[in-house]
Amino acid sequence: MQPSSLPEIVQNLDRLMRQADIMATALKLSRDRLLSYVFAHACLSACWSIEDGHDPSLALAMANIAETCITLPATRPNSHPDFPISNI
Repeated sequence: MQPSSLPEIVQNLDRLMRQADIMATALKLSRDRLLSYVFAHACLSACWSIEDGHDPSLALAMANIAETCITLPATRPNSHPDFPISNI
């Protein structure tokens, strides 16, 4: 069964956040960093769908959901907390 046939499950915000917490912990990443990857991949998926002549709605919906879950800092830090840049 394709995920696109189950939008009520795939596009569930609580489910996405639970999965993001599990994956971020397992990968030792911040949840925001993981959700940023989800957002980027969903955007790419939408582009690929358009290129292939398919409906990008599911990918765009996922991008929108992921984007709303990302906590953006008020100012951009000098480095990401998962990959600090040492001062030379």
